[in-house]
Amino acid sequence: MSETKTAAEKKRPDLGRYEFFKLANAWVKVIKRTDEGKGLTTAELIKKAMDDISSGDVTAEEIEKKSGKLKPEPVAESEDSEKKEKEFKKSEKESK
Repeated sequence: MSETKTAAEKKRPDLGRYEFFKLANAWVKVIKRTDEGKGLTTAELIKKAMDDISSGDVTAEEIEKKSGKLKPEPVAESEDSEKKEKEFKKSEKESK
């Protein structure tokens, strides 16, 4: 059985499909926080990340280094989630 490779796969022979998309996802998060990335749609961010990796403009090491410096995005907590958490803790104490 012969496998056919896409043009993108031929350009990145050292990366498997999973690793490529894992890197692309991390690179999207890095690009999104730059001035250049703020004006791009999600589809444009993904395409740029995939193109940057495929062309060799950015390496896996650079992506890992830059994505490791990102602060986690704040998660907005609603009053409802806080209420559910308190109820959960209360029910845990009652069950003991």
